[in-house]
Amino acid sequence: MKNLNITAIPYIFSQGMVTASSAIIVLFLSSEGDVSNVVKFGIYFSLLAILQSTLSLRYELGIYTDGGINKKFALYTAIKNSLLVSIIIAVGLTVLNYLGVNIWNFNFIEALLITITCCVGNISMVLKQYYIAKGQVKTVTRVNLISTIMLFLALLNAHLIPSQKVFLIFLFVYFIMYSILIIHWLVSDNHKKYNQKDYRSQFIKGSDFIKFSTPGLLLNVLAQNVIILYFGVISDAVSLAQLVVIMRIVFLPLSLVSLPLSHLISTEVMNYMANEKAILIYLCQVIGVLLVLTLSYVFALLVLDAQWLKLVGIEEQYWESYVPILAILAFFRMTISPVSNILNVLKKEQVLFNLQLINALIIGALLFLGPQDIKHGLQIYVIGSVFFQVLCLWFILKASYGYDRSSNKRTFQ
Repeated sequence: MKNLNITAIPYIFSQGMVTASSAIIVLFLSSEGDVSNVVKFGIYFSLLAILQSTLSLRYELGIYTDGGINKKFALYTAIKNSLLVSIIIAVGLTVLNYLGVNIWNFNFIEALLITITCCVGNISMVLKQYYIAKGQVKTVTRVNLISTIMLFLALLNAHLIPSQKVFLIFLFVYFIMYSILIIHWLVSDNHKKYNQKDYRSQFIKGSDFIKFSTPGLLLNVLAQNVIILYFGVISDAVSLAQLVVIMRIVFLPLSLVSLPLSHLISTEVMNYMANEKAILIYLCQVIGVLLVLTLSYVFALLVLDAQWLKLVGIEEQYWESYVPILAILAFFRMTISPVSNILNVLKKEQVLFNLQLINALIIGALLFLGPQDIKHGLQIYVIGSVFFQVLCLWFILKASYGYDRSSNKRTFQ
């Protein structure tokens, strides 16, 4: 942690605020008693996590895996993949609309806007990794701050917006804020043109991403969001709204720091590898700091008086039922998730895929057992997720140790 550049601190804060906007919006709507929009946003943010992570087919990993030599080519390929996959999804939605199929009560316009917003969001996320790998952390920080101001302005005026238009207005705001970095890149970057032959060559070269990283991450984010999506179909609106709000509160610190820390840690490990420095001791230091911070947070979470949460519309019975279960998962996920991308940086995509495949058994168990009660579903979800996180940590440390030994580095020095 001490090796991260001082510019990382404002970046972590700014990216955390943007990522945490999902929790802020849900808490605001819950405090207003707007159950319908809480459920709608809960499902949307779950879909955003899934699509925003996989539309590029994970080709942005090429920014890191060759020491950053071909990061511009990797960026181009990831953006093109995002556009192509989004077009395929949009066509699929059009066909479903023609057939009269309506999923999660989103109408056709809402579903189409969700796809467009997720596409722009995915490209923006890929660009952030590209800028950070180039050392332009301050640019991303400034864009994040502008985005945060936009979101808070929208929140301040949300009470003036008719309830039935709130969701669409915020989709528009998200689209605009994701577009800021894209416009900056289009205007300022020295673009090199790649022809279709170059694109196909890169697509084939990165086939391991499609075989392992893309399906692996898809399974992972599905497992993380399956509770909301599953009970979004079979549960009543009130119970689901309570679950959405409580999960956003419990995992708020993870939203604040996990993504920016993952980008920075991956970049730092890439630099260690380029400079032929041992990485295991660095990762142990990072995990140690995360462990101390996580223990402090979980303790505070368990002793928090549920009476205060009525201000954001949370009922005490739901808090006391769900939080002890979710706190266990928060402990493991907040400690391990920020370093999980290291397996991709070390070119252990297949190892990570195998672990994520195990995690996908959570989904199978949940659907097979068919819990009608959210608490029972949470117990299944947490057991499988914790097992996955522990396996991830073991293989991260093992792969790091193996890399240091194979490179004739002193692992501990």
